[in-house]
Amino acid sequence: MIERFDPRVTGAELGDLRSRLAATRWPEPETDPRQGVALAELMDLCAHWQDGYDWRRCDERLAAAGRFRTVIDGIGICFLHARSSQPDAFPVVLTHGWPGSPVEFLDALDPLTDAGFDCGPRGMSPKYFLTSGRASASVMSPASTSTALFGP
Repeated sequence: MIERFDPRVTGAELGDLRSRLAATRWPEPETDPRQGVALAELMDLCAHWQDGYDWRRCDERLAAAGRFRTVIDGIGICFLHARSSQPDAFPVVLTHGWPGSPVEFLDALDPLTDAGFDCGPRGMSPKYFLTSGRASASVMSPASTSTALFGP
C-alpha cells in the first residue's frame, strides 16, 4: 500500500537541534590534513546548521513535491513522486545513496516533469519522478530487520 506521508519537524525539535549544536565540544585543531576534516570547516558547517539553514523552506519544498511511503519486501521506503502533464511521458526512477537525500533531486523535479523538457530522441518528458528513501533507519524510512536488499 502506498500512502501520502507528510512529516513535520516541530519548532521544539529544531530548537533542540540548535541547542545540541551550540553545545558541541570541539577537539583541538588538526595539525595535518590527513587527520580528517579541518576543524574550521566543521565548525562553519555546524554554524550553518545551527543558524543559517532554512529547514522550513526545505520542508515546504519536500511537501510540495509529494512525499509518500510504502513497504517493499519488509523495508520501509519513503519517496517523492511527481507526475508529468503528458499522459504518455516516460517513467524515470532516481535513487540516492547514503548519506544522500531526496533533497538532492528537488531542483530536477520541474525540468523532468515539464511537458516542454526534451529528455530523449522522441522528446519524451518523464511521466513519473521517484526517489527512494534510505533503507537504513531514519524518520523518513524506519529501521528494518529484513535482509531483502542483500539477496538470498
